[in-house]
Amino acid sequence: AADGIFVADLSARYTDVNGAGCRMLGYSREEIVGKTILDLIPPEDVERLSRHKARMLAGDAEVGEWSLRRKDGIYLHVEVSARILPDGRWQGFVRDISERRRRETEQCFLAEVSAVLASSLDYQDTLTSIAELAVRNFADACVVDVVEAGGELRRLRVVSRDPSKAWACELLTRLPIDRKRQHLTASASQTGRTVLMSCISPEMVASFAQSEEHLRTLRAMDPRSAIAVPLLAHGKLLGVIVFLSSSRLYGPQDIHLAEEIAVRAALSLDNARLYLAIQRAVQARDDVLGIVVHDLRNPLGVIHMQAGLLRRLPG
Repeated sequence: AADGIFVADLSARYTDVNGAGCRMLGYSREEIVGKTILDLIPPEDVERLSRHKARMLAGDAEVGEWSLRRKDGIYLHVEVSARILPDGRWQGFVRDISERRRRETEQCFLAEVSAVLASSLDYQDTLTSIAELAVRNFADACVVDVVEAGGELRRLRVVSRDPSKAWACELLTRLPIDRKRQHLTASASQTGRTVLMSCISPEMVASFAQSEEHLRTLRAMDPRSAIAVPLLAHGKLLGVIVFLSSSRLYGPQDIHLAEEIAVRAALSLDNARLYLAIQRAVQARDDVLGIVVHDLRNPLGVIHMQAGLLRRLPG
């Protein structure tokens, strides 16, 4: 069977499981048999399980979404169709829906990102908002660098999910980027391609440091995995956004969401810069017109005075 099939007694202790169920959770059959359902579900779902059991004892079949803990400690989103058989066994058909849930979560998050980007034409505000959204749903910290007029990278914003790390974010934002040294955004800015650092070692963190204070700050951020994505619009590099994780390791499956965020951020940044250029052009035009009006005021005054004198002369 493609789905996991789990069988338990009325005390919720597993008595059998098929190969698909073992592969799904990363256990062998021997490791699962003897465990209870309570060993695999989050503590907050225990009361819910009791309610479902009561309904199944009354003859109902139950279908619902649950979280099951894999052997590696990661919770898996599953859909469970369960019933209690006439002989008293508790049987559940379990389907892995984590990929479906991931796509649904991504779509909701990207819709929120798009709404935030459409709310302002100030690129600093919008990119800051994106960084704050990222640390709420996708990353433990987010770094945003932008390309200045001279082509140099400038750190615009560093945001952390942990409020106690605000001091580290502030210091990393103020610290100038040393282009002569390796740094988080270097490869993405130089190649124009996404860079996945699935596992950042302590040695790698040390190689990024420009000073002892910088090293202490980086260690406080505790980066264990990162994705650096260039912000590109019409083939031009506008900046780099880096998603940092200290709670899990990023994998290839995370690159799609990171790049979708970057695409929207780059378009917003490009629109904001065009809007700023238009504002500056309008201001420059107004400044020129002001100078012209000022320079014409005196000659026009003389002409007006002379015309008045001519009108008073006898015909």
